[in-house]
Amino acid sequence: MLENEPSATDPVDEPAGEDGRRRPRSQASLALAHVLGARLKRLRVNRRLTLQEVATGADVSYSFLSMLERGHADVSLARVHRLATFFGVPLSELLIEEYEGAKPRIIDVDEGEVVERATGMALRLLPVGRSLGLQVAHVRFEPHSQPNQPVSHDGEDFFWVLSGEIVLIYGAEEYVLKTGQSVFYSGRVHHGFVNRGDEPAEMLSVTTPPYSGIAVTYAPESVT
Repeated sequence: MLENEPSATDPVDEPAGEDGRRRPRSQASLALAHVLGARLKRLRVNRRLTLQEVATGADVSYSFLSMLERGHADVSLARVHRLATFFGVPLSELLIEEYEGAKPRIIDVDEGEVVERATGMALRLLPVGRSLGLQVAHVRFEPHSQPNQPVSHDGEDFFWVLSGEIVLIYGAEEYVLKTGQSVFYSGRVHHGFVNRGDEPAEMLSVTTPPYSGIAVTYAPESVT
């Protein structure tokens, strides 16, 4: 449950700067502050974070963040950058004005960071979803791939098998997933995947909230 927050209708004489002083602003500055504040609040609420958790993580004060979300505070580019880093989104996602009728974003087959999680298992982190609190990846398995190092994290995972057959290792149990099947589970239990079949396999991965451990590269043990 999120803590009680000031109402957007609470009276504020004039917008405050980072030093807490009231000063007049232009209409453009006022509009940007409201857009930025709305996007920050949407990110926070979608990820089920409190104002205090975000303030602590981004190294800003609780009261300043509360006013910023309501469009009642100016903010420096450095602080916007810290907030963008905390949420794991591009700076442009917070600052660039959206407009109705914007063109769809087409993602090319080579876009996104590719991470090898185990021998024969590679993830392509797609550049979408973070503003909604999601982490989306396209995962490829070579035949008879090695199981990845089991991981656990806060939040939930959703996987949809696009082709082939993939084994989910969840705690002490194993679940065989065939083409077209999907699975949803808590990320707090150690889990991993492996393709034991003779054909390649692919799946779509959606994790919420995003976590940095998904981008940890595979480090095979040295042979002596």
